[in-house]
Amino acid sequence: MKRIGLNTAALLFAGLFGCSAAPPPQGPPPVPTASAKTPDTRLIGAEWARAKFAPRESLVHGFVMPLPQVETWAISDPESGWFVAKHEASNTTIAARMLATDGLANRARCEKRARDLLPLPEREGATVVDRQRVDLPSGFDTVLEVGLAPTNPGQPIEGFLLAIGGWAKKCFVYTLTTRAAGPGAEQAVGDRLALFVEKSFLDLRFTTDLVKAVPREKPPVGQ
Repeated sequence: MKRIGLNTAALLFAGLFGCSAAPPPQGPPPVPTASAKTPDTRLIGAEWARAKFAPRESLVHGFVMPLPQVETWAISDPESGWFVAKHEASNTTIAARMLATDGLANRARCEKRARDLLPLPEREGATVVDRQRVDLPSGFDTVLEVGLAPTNPGQPIEGFLLAIGGWAKKCFVYTLTTRAAGPGAEQAVGDRLALFVEKSFLDLRFTTDLVKAVPREKPPVGQ
């Protein structure tokens, strides 16, 4: 399986932001005040680089996902639905699911069905930094995309990972979105995406063949 090295991913983002990133501030860094209680979300990424990625198992969907500082994540793994992990301080959300389909599954069909069930990152207007075929789960035609959502000056930077694949009558879907704002936001988002590709997504371990059936039709709004 091809892996994106952390240095390679960092270079991809450096090249993307190199022309537009603001120069680093001059002079000594500001001294933090004792009253500051809100964590600097731009620093979350550097912390994760030093943190141990501990396994978190989804008994419903049959995989084990490594997460940094796993106790700081809010996890939802309902019997019917998506495995969702949210990290509020960094505005990071992961959603993943194994699905069963009635007919032969491939990447295009799996994506269409997945988008009926959950809003996924849109490619229109986005900048795809990297796109690669990965053997996850084994035998699936999964493609992993690393990208940045369109944004206007002054708005938060949002990055995403999107992986979709199919095999036989099964689909696998994984998405991560993360946001940061202010000076250094580009670096923070790039660091997080690179870390999650290398230390979490590519280290997903599948424990069972358990999959959940996809509903034939999207339920009406409000029901």
